[in-house]
Amino acid sequence: MNPVLGGKVDSTAASLLLAGARRRAEWRHGVAVDPVRLHAWIADPEGEPVEEPADTALYTPTYTPDGPGPAKAGRGVRP
Repeated sequence: MNPVLGGKVDSTAASLLLAGARRRAEWRHGVAVDPVRLHAWIADPEGEPVEEPADTALYTPTYTPDGPGPAKAGRGVRP
């Protein structure tokens, strides 16, 4: 995986494939500190990362561009 792009390329491809198959997934972007790093991943309907290493839990989700999903449920976004 490219250390600069993190999972952005892989998760972008997965999002496009899922959209083409008319399937929904939550695409998340997050940040971790010490050292500062960025990562993007696909989350399942329960909000768990899909096929990601355990250290993905170190990332704080900062942006979820698509949904609806658990990250948007608290903001009044309807499915």
